[in-house]
Amino acid sequence: MFYLDKFYTSLKGSMDLLEKACTEVYEAYKRETDVLKRSELRYLLRMLENADGYNYATLYGHLAYVMSQDRQEGTLHLNSNGRFTLGKSKINEFTSGEPIELYIDKHEDYDEPGWYFGRVEYRGNGYYFFSYQGEPIDLKPGMKAARRTTRSWA
Repeated sequence: MFYLDKFYTSLKGSMDLLEKACTEVYEAYKRETDVLKRSELRYLLRMLENADGYNYATLYGHLAYVMSQDRQEGTLHLNSNGRFTLGKSKINEFTSGEPIELYIDKHEDYDEPGWYFGRVEYRGNGYYFFSYQGEPIDLKPGMKAARRTTRSWA
């Protein structure tokens, strides 16, 4: 099967680079003291550790999202139509599937206080935070949240 040798070597090189990236992100995570930066690194580390479940385009999309410089932060407000926004603006409502960052101070399913990444989802009784790093949490007015201009994961 010598015709696969080149492919194997290339794939092995990619896996080595992915492992190196995991190590570098983990080391940066351990040193970081800024809550937002630490949260971003923790999120990227999880994405890298689970890279076998993602294709590279999706992984790249997650990275592009975290690198987006246009980040809006505020508290969730529930509009009369039952949808959440940041603040009292009626524009930029969160709808199902949209990326959202939620600040979680204390919760039994989350290992440390900080920003957690996920998306807004809906079930019969309202919207909730579907987290990529822990259990779902019902969204409530007043929760600290953020969104970025780059909203697509891929």
